[in-house]
Amino acid sequence: MASIKGSLFVGVTTTLLALMFTTPAHAVVWMPSHFGDGMVLQTNSRYGARAFINGFADPFENITISEYPAEGNGRPQQYFTQADANGSFVEMLNPRGMGSKSAQIVVTGKNNSVAAKNVQWGEVFLCSGQSNMVRPMNYIANFTSELEARKRFKNTFILQVKTTYSSTPLNNLSLDFGWTNVAADSPVSADRFGVFSAVCYTTVRNLIDQGVLKPTDPIGLIQTAYGGTPVQAWSPPEALATCKDPYNNQRPMNKPSVLYNAMIHPLRYTTIRSVLWFQGEANVMKSTTDMYHCTFGQMIQTWRNRFGIGDFPFVFVQLCAYDNDDEFQVPQPPLTTISTIRMAQAMTTPRKGYFLDTTGMAINIDLGIANHSVHSTVKDPLGARVARVVQHVAYGVQPPQVNYSGPVIASVTSATARADADAVRIEFDPKTVGASGLKLEGTNACTLCCQTNTMVRLCTFHAGTELCYNTTATLEGNVLHATATHALPDKPHSIAFMATNFPECAVYNSDGLPAGPAVVNITATSETVDETLTASAAGPAPVAQTPPMGFNSWNYYHCNIDEYSVRATADAIVAKGLHKVGFKYVNIDDCWQVQRFANGSIIPDPVRFPSGMKALADYVHSKGLLFGLYTAAHEFTCQKRPGSWEHEAVDAQSYCEWGIDYIKIDHCGGRRYKAANTSWINFREGITKCENQGGRPILMSVESCGTLSGCGEWVGSLANAWRTGGDIQANWGSVMTNLDRTEPLYPLAGPDGPYGGHWNDADMLQVGNVGLSNVESQSHFTMWALMNSPLLIGTSVIELAGDALEILSNGEITALNQDPLGQQGRRAAKNATGTECWVKKLADDAYGVVLLNRGDDTDHASCSWSALGLAPSASYNVRDLWAHKDLGEHKGAFASDVVSHSVVALKLTPLDT
Repeated sequence: MASIKGSLFVGVTTTLLALMFTTPAHAVVWMPSHFGDGMVLQTNSRYGARAFINGFADPFENITISEYPAEGNGRPQQYFTQADANGSFVEMLNPRGMGSKSAQIVVTGKNNSVAAKNVQWGEVFLCSGQSNMVRPMNYIANFTSELEARKRFKNTFILQVKTTYSSTPLNNLSLDFGWTNVAADSPVSADRFGVFSAVCYTTVRNLIDQGVLKPTDPIGLIQTAYGGTPVQAWSPPEALATCKDPYNNQRPMNKPSVLYNAMIHPLRYTTIRSVLWFQGEANVMKSTTDMYHCTFGQMIQTWRNRFGIGDFPFVFVQLCAYDNDDEFQVPQPPLTTISTIRMAQAMTTPRKGYFLDTTGMAINIDLGIANHSVHSTVKDPLGARVARVVQHVAYGVQPPQVNYSGPVIASVTSATARADADAVRIEFDPKTVGASGLKLEGTNACTLCCQTNTMVRLCTFHAGTELCYNTTATLEGNVLHATATHALPDKPHSIAFMATNFPECAVYNSDGLPAGPAVVNITATSETVDETLTASAAGPAPVAQTPPMGFNSWNYYHCNIDEYSVRATADAIVAKGLHKVGFKYVNIDDCWQVQRFANGSIIPDPVRFPSGMKALADYVHSKGLLFGLYTAAHEFTCQKRPGSWEHEAVDAQSYCEWGIDYIKIDHCGGRRYKAANTSWINFREGITKCENQGGRPILMSVESCGTLSGCGEWVGSLANAWRTGGDIQANWGSVMTNLDRTEPLYPLAGPDGPYGGHWNDADMLQVGNVGLSNVESQSHFTMWALMNSPLLIGTSVIELAGDALEILSNGEITALNQDPLGQQGRRAAKNATGTECWVKKLADDAYGVVLLNRGDDTDHASCSWSALGLAPSASYNVRDLWAHKDLGEHKGAFASDVVSHSVVALKLTPLDT
């Protein structure tokens, strides 16, 4: 049985658990309100993430979760877990593809069962913020047509959270209504559709119209928004503490953290594709640009930390055009009241050196309405823009397939106009212009439109005060010329662009997207990425003389990995001392790549890795660690990113120039070579060329080889490691399956090959993830170490604490794995009750021995020396590697009680006789 202990579950500290679970003991199992009929769970398709089921029961109550197939009377997929000391349980479900269905998911305890019927796997979006996210479908101009068109989307379900607040974190949501099919031909469905968030729905409907999703795809939309509320109310306490945010509003729903506690915290085990966020109006005139920027960014990251699925995409809307009271004030500060928040929002998008990645912003500055209300009715065009940004941020789609950005200023330089007037030349980045060029147009509901003089203001310091002055602006190709309307008191040093509350005129690109507000220094130029890279200094060779140890992003982060997480992981490996017991690789799995340049070289995702891979590798190396990447031998990776088929040479060269130390080569989809090893041979040639040019030695891990014959006859002369079976899941059965697939291949492993060591890879570790108990995690780690499998941590090292950290920090266990003799451990004996004896010869004539109990009950087991292949009369000092103590001299055998699913791990050192 799997049990979730507070100290083992990564991402939640013991102190936090005490705050999270304040519910007394329960006589029955109960489930949170968003567990119900019509529920949509997050698919792993093109994403990799797993869905979770959580609930509440008596402390330590055994729980069975049964997932019944949608058709027929087939046997259910079952999961077994146990409530923790606070009565909470969480279980990770096996991955499911888009459109998978379950007739029902039944959660059973000792006294009752709770069921959710007609469950589907699809895309889940969490829509939050204040009143502009609350504004319903029946408020927008085209509601009648949307009401009819909804019937196309047979599998789109909506759920609406009631507006509420709490001074402490809650376990359950209050709902206005539960999962509702928008296409249902019923008054209830129509009414609920009418009061659901317009921005949330139209964004996802536009994703369908834009071809990212299909009308039949299951989609779950969760609206959890509250009008008139500031960002501080949505922020967990640690976000506010980081920013030292002094905000204090006496309205009960606006107090710090109260909306997070009531409307977000109960969803912390809900896996989502993306957050959609529209908020900021309540912070106008109450938060400075820097304070809002800090709190908003920290809010995003603390949500991610608490959800425990990595850095999920977070797409937000910049404040719309409203309140034009400032429009004709001359001169004025660079930022008007609303522009203060708009600039803070723009600063929360990915850039070099910023801690936050995987965010995106939809510009809304031109979609105001005639009465200048904060609540624009123009939601469908906004939904289309947000959908473009979601494509880019959440699905990795790049221009020109999707143009998500308006024109971006590349440089602002002084220009000659009239002798009595200052002027500037504003040039836009050609990549953001589009095929038909730029145009000046009046914004929605403008009055003076492009006859206004407020789009560009020239800013200067005078008498210690910064003030900005109007200009006349004309567009010529990709260049906007702005000339002051009258003499300035001093030379201008910067421009304030579109920095008014209600802009009347905007610069649009070919896709009809406007340039957003900006404050830019005159003579400044935009940063460009230097694609000309040089090889790093050579490292030690050969590689992998012992099995590689480190971290891999997949099991925990899946596609939600980014630059911030990688840097923080490297920091945490060192800070927590894991490097001292052998963990040194920091490896990114799938989803880091998006497309190729014209010359064929691979492009990292600019949203997730804005500094590029060379800078990231340099950072990891600066910590004394090594850096690895993932690719696939086929046309596509498993998440439909570009694979390396017919690009092995150019990819190997890129990896060489970036300073990569480890490449994992998967199989997956699309076109491929006839022979499975063709891509591996091509990569080996590229790696050898890199090393001959002075590049760092690169460990090559491939997928897969599971037989002694065939691939087993040559894989060790080509690769340093190879997967032996399928993807490991965080449950005992999966761990044992991969153990059994790997054990017979022990003759293939060893430290000496033409390219270094060569090792059977039983897949990444699941220690620290939801699904394994402490003893199961300990057994998993021990058996992987004994088998000389690569030890790649598959959880969040950043949040790693308690028992999971203690398990992974056991240097006596990692010493088994890193023993220089390099012999793989193997099964020596098995008794009728399910306990096995395993043995591994070590370099100092000692032996590693493990008693493994696979059964469901404690077993008194004995391993004889003869069964282990040792001299029956030999004497050994026996050391318990988990108790960290010597057990004294033993002759002929060792016997011990072994708890269910646990191990007794020993080192036998020969005694002189």
